[in-house]
Amino acid sequence: MVRLLDRLQATGRFTRTRNPANRRTHLLSLTDAGRTALHDRDTLLTKILHTPPKPPSRPDKG
Repeated sequence: MVRLLDRLQATGRFTRTRNPANRRTHLLSLTDAGRTALHDRDTLLTKILHTPPKPPSRPDKG
């Protein structure tokens, strides 16, 4: 889990700080870049989910 968080933090999408109430844990906070990425992902998923599928194409008869 730590390696995954390290890689994600390196993208600049969140920050990790020690939890003052429990030093064994960390608090994760989204950065502006993280909020933008989350918004972009939500926009894309909404578009995908609300776009009707295309009908299957018919093979040409020759």
